[in-house]
Amino acid sequence: MKKFLVSLLLCLILVFSTTVGFAASNSNQDLSADNNKFLTQDEVLKLAEYDLATYVIPELNNNIKLQVDRSLIELKDVNENKYVYLLSIQDEGRNIGYMIIDARKNGYGVIERSLNNNEFSLIRMNFSELKSGDSMLYMFPSLFIVKEKIGDNINYKQIKENGEKKDITNFINARKNDIKESINELYKNRSNIRIPTSLNATSQNESVSVLDEPNFVPVYGYDENVGYVHQMYGGNQIWFSEKLGQDEGCGTVAAANIAYYLAKYRYGYENLYKYSDITKDNFIKHMEEVYKYVTPSTSVLPGIPSKSDLVIKFESFAKSRGVNLKADLSDIPHSIEPVSTYIKAGLSKNSPVAFLMNYNSKYPEFNFHWMTITKYFRNVTTDERDIAVSSWATRYSLNLKYILDYDQYLSVAFVYFE
Repeated sequence: MKKFLVSLLLCLILVFSTTVGFAASNSNQDLSADNNKFLTQDEVLKLAEYDLATYVIPELNNNIKLQVDRSLIELKDVNENKYVYLLSIQDEGRNIGYMIIDARKNGYGVIERSLNNNEFSLIRMNFSELKSGDSMLYMFPSLFIVKEKIGDNINYKQIKENGEKKDITNFINARKNDIKESINELYKNRSNIRIPTSLNATSQNESVSVLDEPNFVPVYGYDENVGYVHQMYGGNQIWFSEKLGQDEGCGTVAAANIAYYLAKYRYGYENLYKYSDITKDNFIKHMEEVYKYVTPSTSVLPGIPSKSDLVIKFESFAKSRGVNLKADLSDIPHSIEPVSTYIKAGLSKNSPVAFLMNYNSKYPEFNFHWMTITKYFRNVTTDERDIAVSSWATRYSLNLKYILDYDQYLSVAFVYFE
């Protein structure tokens, strides 16, 4: 799917930045006129440092000492209210990724993380190039847009992985009122989050993942997202030869990811991937083979628009390889505990969970996006829930509560296979 539509679908959050650089702020300076509503800089940094200690560093399975840059990039919503902050994650002063933190006291804390330094570098470069009257926009997850003022006109351009900018002005202008409504609704009944008083990592964290999760579908080759050869995290729909696959093939990629993983780690499923290695060239061949069965639709609802569509097509692919693959079609209420239980069940069986973010009836023109869940994490102290996902050959960590609380605006679906 087109990434800007994906991000519009996921949460419909548009934010404006009034900052044009990475200038550090005084730690005692209030970042909002209404200090009862928004986090102070010190509170934001405490949340960030606690998240590094309890989530990011343990995920890397080593003893590195990561830090967050104390310079906060303040991003605002369409009403010019403070909304989220962008922070740089650093290793010995070197930027290695970013973190997004909800700015509100009754917000969600950390809502997104990525250790994709190329993405952060592109954001920083575009900040440095902003002209007078320009600003930066953010949409959950991992979408950054430049707002350009040219005379009396305002243009909105998405920053793509290769550094190019895609004009999405008409789409943004048509959605501003919907975005305002969704933001107001999200915070209506929220309680204030707890600010950690200690940075000590809790020993009670709950974590469930597939085997060797850091090396999930380790495609090796040239990565368009970063501009060099390295190990990636799953497939990328832009690798398809057909434009339909490039635009609408995220469900096919999720199926290809799962097929490779089951072939490698589950007895009896070896025929789901027929190559001896996982070079990018061979994985693309594998994706094209899956594409013949898990083919995106060209109808009014393009792509793989539903869980049932993915299940039927993926099971058909497996059958063609002599594998009797069956989906777990349990009915899952869209609330945090049932969804968490289902995700953990799949991962504990060493089965990656396909995850669909879908449109709702209010926004029928929105696109879809499939991702592959590889890990579930719960901080027992704070009850924060996060999922690690493969999307666009990159690993992202997303706040699960944040996603599910938008269930009134979008539909989500989860399915794993045995």
